[in-house]
Amino acid sequence: MGSSICGNKVRNLVIGTTPLQNTAEDTKDYSDLLFKQEDKDLEELTILELSVKCTNLFAENRFQLLSPVAYISIEENNEFVKKIETEVLSSTVNPIFRKPIRVAYSMDKDFQIKFEIFDMQNKKTNKILLGSNIFTLHELASRNEPVAKDLIVQGKRNGMISVKAKELKHTVSTLTMQWEFSSSKFTKGYVYLRISRSCGEVMIPVYQSETRNEPYNWEKFDISVNRFCRGVESKILMVEVVSFDSGNVVVGSARFTLSLLNNNPKFKLETYLGDVPTGILTLVAFSCSVKNTFLDFIHSGIEIAPIYAIDFSEPTGHKDTDLDENPYLNSIKELQNILQHYHPDPLYPVLGTGAIFQNIDKPSDYFALTGNIFQPEIPTHAMLQEYYKTTLNSISHAKITKYSEMIESTIKYVKHELKDNQKYYILIIISSGDPIDSENIIKKFSTISDLPLSLINIKIPNDLIIYENLGKLKCIEPRIFFDSFDNNNIGLALEKIREHMMDYAKYKSLNVLKKNERISTNRSNSLKITPDKHKFRSSYYTKCKAEYIDFLRKAGHSQEKIEEVATIGVPFLLMENNQHLSLPTRYRAKSIRQRSIRSFEATCLNCSKLVFKLEESLCGCKYFCFECVDKNSCPECTNRERP
Repeated sequence: MGSSICGNKVRNLVIGTTPLQNTAEDTKDYSDLLFKQEDKDLEELTILELSVKCTNLFAENRFQLLSPVAYISIEENNEFVKKIETEVLSSTVNPIFRKPIRVAYSMDKDFQIKFEIFDMQNKKTNKILLGSNIFTLHELASRNEPVAKDLIVQGKRNGMISVKAKELKHTVSTLTMQWEFSSSKFTKGYVYLRISRSCGEVMIPVYQSETRNEPYNWEKFDISVNRFCRGVESKILMVEVVSFDSGNVVVGSARFTLSLLNNNPKFKLETYLGDVPTGILTLVAFSCSVKNTFLDFIHSGIEIAPIYAIDFSEPTGHKDTDLDENPYLNSIKELQNILQHYHPDPLYPVLGTGAIFQNIDKPSDYFALTGNIFQPEIPTHAMLQEYYKTTLNSISHAKITKYSEMIESTIKYVKHELKDNQKYYILIIISSGDPIDSENIIKKFSTISDLPLSLINIKIPNDLIIYENLGKLKCIEPRIFFDSFDNNNIGLALEKIREHMMDYAKYKSLNVLKKNERISTNRSNSLKITPDKHKFRSSYYTKCKAEYIDFLRKAGHSQEKIEEVATIGVPFLLMENNQHLSLPTRYRAKSIRQRSIRSFEATCLNCSKLVFKLEESLCGCKYFCFECVDKNSCPECTNRERP
C-alpha cells in the first residue's frame, strides 16, 4: 500500500520516488495555532477548536447595547500575552463569537488561557473591559459540554462566559483511495501520480505514488484528511500525471475537491495539458475512516483513576521539613493537577510501602497514609502533606524495596471495581529504591495486560542505587502497560498514560459507539461529601473491612478491639491468627470523615496508645489498655506499698 510520504520501494515496477516534506507554506493554515509543539509534525497533533459565547453582559447604562470583542491570551513567562482577537459584534449583550480558536492539545502540560471581553462601541475612545476569566486546557478538553464561568471586572460579576472545546476530526480521519489512468496518447513509459493541495496561490504536494509502466493502475494508499485538504472539503486539489521517462514532465492534470470524491465513488476526471485533453483518471476505490481518540473515550464517560503509592523503604528524599520541596509530594501534586480533570471524584487514594511500624516486627508493603486502610483517599494536597509528615514520624525505613504486594492488592481492587464503573486505573509508585521482587512482579504482568490498569514508576534520584531489578521490568505483548520515569519527567509519564489507555482500547477492540454526555462535577479545595451519606467511597474497601472484622472475631480478639478497628480502622491489615498479637494502631486521630469517629478518652501509660477506655487492674486502678493491663503493675499502688 502506498503512503502519503513516499519513499523508495523495492519492486520491479517502482522507480525512485522522493519523500514529500512539510514546507513553510504548508504550515500557514496553522499559523494561529496556540500551544503548538515545534518538535512535533502537524500530522501528530491533536487539535481542539474553542468556541466562545457570553450571556447577560451589561455596561454602566443597562439599556445600552454593546459591541463586544474577545481577546485570547496565553501565559508566557508568568504573564498573559494576547495572541488572538475575535471579530467585533454589534448591538448585543449575548455575543456568540464565530472566529475559531485552535489549540494543540497534549497531556503533559496544563496551559492557561485567559479570555477578556471588551466593548468596542465607541472606536474613538479606549476599549472598555467588560470582564475576564481564566480556563485551563485540560479543564476544557476533558468535558463534552461547555465550561461556564463568571466574567469578573473590578471584583464584580458581569455576565457569564462559556467555552466549549471540540476536537477537529480531520486530524484523525484517514482516506483510502486508488487511482488508474487511461490514455490513447501516452501508452508507454513510466508514469507516477502526484496530488497537491492549494494554500493561497501555492500548490503544495501531499502525495506522490510509485512509478508504474502500463497499465497505469497505482497501488491503493492511505492519507490523513488533515494532510490531504486540512479538513476543508471545498479546498481545491490538483492531481497530475507525471512522465518519469521524460524528465518528470507533467502529461496531464485536473482539479477537484474532497466533496466531489465523497459523493462519487466511481469518480472520473479528464486530464488536460493546457487545453488539450490527454486521458481519463478514474477513482477505483475510495473510503474514509475515523479512529477513536483519547478524548472520544473520555467524553463517552471513561475516567482515569490514579492510585498513588509512596515507597518509604529508602530514606532518600524523605524529610518532614520543607514539604513544598519534597520530591515525593511534588510528583503527586504535578500528576494530580492534570489527572484530576479526568476523574470527577475529588478524592484520590494515597498508599505506602516499605515501612516498619512501631510494635510490628516486619515491614508493611501496603498501608494507607490516612492511617485507615479502609479509607485511603485524600481530598487535597495540604492534607496529603499533613498525612505524609505524620506517617514519616511514625515509621522506620525497611531498607528493602518491594512492589509485588502493592501490585497484587491493586489487581484485586481493580478486578472488584470493574463491574461497577468505566475507569482506567493507574498505579503510580514513587520510589528511590530498586525492587528486589522483580520476578514476582513479572509473573503478574499477564494478569495486568487483561485489566484496564497501568503501572508507572517515578524514580526519585538515589546515587546509592543501581536500578538493575527495575530494568528487568519490561512489558511484552499484547500491550504496553509499564513505564518508568525520573521525577523531573512527569510530562512524559502523563503522555505514556494516554498511550497505555489507547493501547488497551486497541487490544480489547473497544470502540466509542455512542458519546454519552459526561456528568459535570464541580471540584473544590474542600471536601463536599457528607460522611453520613458516603461513609465509604468504594465497595471494595467495605468488603475488605467486613472480611477483616470477621477474621478478628475468629482469631479471638476482644469485642472492644474489634469495635475500635470498625470505628477508626487500621493503617494496614495484619493477618496473624493470634489474639495476643498487637494489631497495628492508627497513628492519627484526625480523619477526613470526623463525624464517624468516636473521641478518644485516655492514653495507655505503657504503650501510649489512644484508647476509648482504660482497663481496670486487680487493684481497681485504670492506667493501662487492654493489651498492657496484665503485663504491668499499677504505679500508684506500687508506690504506696514501698516503705
